[in-house]
Amino acid sequence: MNQRLAHLMACLVVLLTGCADLSPFYRKAPVAAITTPPPSAAPPAAVSVPTPFHTRALDYEKNGDLQLALFFWKVVSRHNPEDKEVTGRIESLKITIERESQQHFEKGVSLFSEGHQKEAQTEFLIALRLNPDHQYALDYLKNRIHAERHISHVVAAGDTFSTIAEKLYQDPQMGLMIAALLEVPPTAKPTPGTVLQLPKAIGKLKPPSVNIDQELENARALLADGQFETAAVLLEKVLQQQPTNRAARRLVDQAHYGNGKRLHLEQRYRDALQAFEKVSPGFQDTDVFVAVIRQQLEKDAETHYRRGVNHFVNEDLAKAIEEWEQTLALNPEHQKAAQDIENARELLKKLGKVEPPTVD
Repeated sequence: MNQRLAHLMACLVVLLTGCADLSPFYRKAPVAAITTPPPSAAPPAAVSVPTPFHTRALDYEKNGDLQLALFFWKVVSRHNPEDKEVTGRIESLKITIERESQQHFEKGVSLFSEGHQKEAQTEFLIALRLNPDHQYALDYLKNRIHAERHISHVVAAGDTFSTIAEKLYQDPQMGLMIAALLEVPPTAKPTPGTVLQLPKAIGKLKPPSVNIDQELENARALLADGQFETAAVLLEKVLQQQPTNRAARRLVDQAHYGNGKRLHLEQRYRDALQAFEKVSPGFQDTDVFVAVIRQQLEKDAETHYRRGVNHFVNEDLAKAIEEWEQTLALNPEHQKAAQDIENARELLKKLGKVEPPTVD
């Protein structure tokens, strides 16, 4: 069951962060792609078994925060995978998100064609808040809006895309849009000192309405159910709005710690190490796990290194390089692997220039 939820969450993250190559030209989407669903697909008037997660999903829908509403309906679906009412809610909400995003985009295109760049930019930003993967809205903001409609932001130490979005747009969720514009994952860390050219906001975009106490209660329920990754996502949203909330910080530490232990048991050592590195220093026995995992990664790295040496001795340079690259992936500080890869590649270049002997 946890694997199914993990798959659902992975799909949501891809939806919010994926950024394919942007098309230089806008082609209007077919009407069928954004039409209202038929009456049979409409959401029911009430859900069958109310839970706190139902309540949060409905609240976010009411407040117009459709992406978070979709997230909570998927959590509900995790507990009731056969509930057709919940499935109908999810499908209907997806269509609504696409339709509303497309409507704001098309309004932006119309304003842009009339020379109203400020107003057009606002519509494109709203379209991206609804659907951060809207490629054509990204294209307009990146390539068509004049430079004077952008603002320079110097990345400070400790900045994340969410905190930058909070400063510029009063909405941490717009960090997903910033990451999409830069064509990097939303979990990437911007380099301090980097100058970002970002669209100006026209007025304040509506931030999500979050009941902190209710979100913490939801997170505790997820932790009790062993849904560590889902709880961590929820708690990170709380911390975006209240970075000093101690209860949220303790719970997010529990979430990352629990996720790290689970990944360690599954022998997914690199993923486990990443989870434990998100935990606050000194939390329980995190430092012990980190030390054990790093020792295991170094051991595995050495195994790959020795395999590479064997391939090298047997004159299979390509396989040797593959093994040494695995070595560096597991242990980036391996002293010999990087140099051996460089030497092997140079040798391959030289061998490629040697003409084979002619046969009389």
